[in-house]
Amino acid sequence: MTSKKKEGDKSGIFGSVLTQLDSLKRNKNKLENPFTKLGGITHPTSWYDVCVPNIMWASLITQALPREDYLQLFRDIIQAALEKVEKRTELFVTHNFLAVATPEEFDAMMTPVIAEPRLKEVMGALLAVDWFPDKAHWARHFEPIEKSVAYLRMIEAVGHVHPHQSEPATDLRWFKWLFL
Repeated sequence: MTSKKKEGDKSGIFGSVLTQLDSLKRNKNKLENPFTKLGGITHPTSWYDVCVPNIMWASLITQALPREDYLQLFRDIIQAALEKVEKRTELFVTHNFLAVATPEEFDAMMTPVIAEPRLKEVMGALLAVDWFPDKAHWARHFEPIEKSVAYLRMIEAVGHVHPHQSEPATDLRWFKWLFL
């Protein structure tokens, strides 16, 4: 015997985290993305495959520092950008945007990271691979670390923020949003 749930009933193991298909908007026979009402978002982006790699530097920090400390560091980066970077609105905190920053802009924004002694051996992990577009900026401030250690640090950092609803993952999204 099956019983139909009443609309708005969130009981059950998945009720509070799943969207019922009949509650989604349709365009003929096609379901519309629930994010379309936010405007400008045409498709969701994979947290694991796109977002985390593009903010690996901050993921490393969430793994290396206690939450209160990394949140303050993120606030300090935002404050430094507001006060010291004239074209802040053209930049962002992801690797692809940091790559186009001048050395002076990068240094002004990232002073809190560069000055944090607990990050000296952590941020060198970014130098173990060639695919970070802003690698030259990080290389001016941090020494490379042994590749096996660097890979392990990056794996741990990704694992730390991998569940997209975890506290550190939410903190990274908060940081990105607040920077805007």
